[in-house]
Amino acid sequence: MARPRVFISSTFYDLRYVRADLDRFIREVGYESVQHERGHVPYGSSEKLEKYCYKEISQVDIVVNIVGGRFGSESYEEAYSVSQMELKTAVKLNKQCYIFVDSAVYAEYRMYLKNKTLDGIQYVAADDKRIFAFVEEMEALPRNNQIIEFRHADEIIGHLREQWAGLFQRFLQEQAQLPDRRTADDLQNALKTINQLVTFLTEERRQQGSTISDILLTNHPMFAQLRALTKTPYPVYLPTRNDLNAWLDARGYKKVDEDNWDEPDHAEWIRTAPGGKKFLLRINPCVLDGDRIHVYTGTEWKSEWITLGEYKPRTESFEDFPTDLNDDDLPF
Repeated sequence: MARPRVFISSTFYDLRYVRADLDRFIREVGYESVQHERGHVPYGSSEKLEKYCYKEISQVDIVVNIVGGRFGSESYEEAYSVSQMELKTAVKLNKQCYIFVDSAVYAEYRMYLKNKTLDGIQYVAADDKRIFAFVEEMEALPRNNQIIEFRHADEIIGHLREQWAGLFQRFLQEQAQLPDRRTADDLQNALKTINQLVTFLTEERRQQGSTISDILLTNHPMFAQLRALTKTPYPVYLPTRNDLNAWLDARGYKKVDEDNWDEPDHAEWIRTAPGGKKFLLRINPCVLDGDRIHVYTGTEWKSEWITLGEYKPRTESFEDFPTDLNDDDLPF
């Protein structure tokens, strides 16, 4: 019987006892543990050894990444450690990832965020401030980025036990809902047909009056997308540009002057969250028809016309960090 394969990613020598406890837990719950030090990663002779670790991640179902106070072996190709590249590979492949950071490292990470532009700061819990920079990078990911502090292996095991039990319970619920989902698929196909008919009728009668335009505006796909992106719990109806600006302002999004747009073909609004993080909303001007919102049907609408993401006016390059390290935490 096939079993879920769990890849344990971390530096080796400082976290070997944590790795051993996790290996034992994973096998006890009936999963397959994958660790390079136990010979689970098949190494060839045609590429760098680290490459085979990244290839093995494509064959697993879950990646557990543990961040301690040591940077570890540096990748030959990137300004990251090997264990960091393992996690980046897992995220890129959309694997189920669990990220755990030693509580002492995470405590100093908060100090790093306040002082990362200053030189000469010595950190106690981490031997390289690129560890903190990587945690910051993972926190900024739009998905797959839950970061859990831990003091000892039992806390990691307890969290994984609850998470995996929750995944199994969700699977059972989804199995029970399969008939309803099939019905939903049928409805979606029917709605697609209706959208095609609406598009046809609109083209036929677009010049014959405003009734169809008013109906289409009421059900504009832009409103549904804005509602989903901004997590608005009520229906949205914004027939004019002024209505759009007023609504976004009420939601905390401040309009950016056209001269300051990052991209000249997208209008921009910025919202500052309570924690200080900024979010950038971009809307393609083709959506705005003068003072009114341009009418589009569902089949005409393109979701990339509206985007929402974290705003980062300045990012720090890893070239700013020291690279003259002699650490070699992986046993190869």
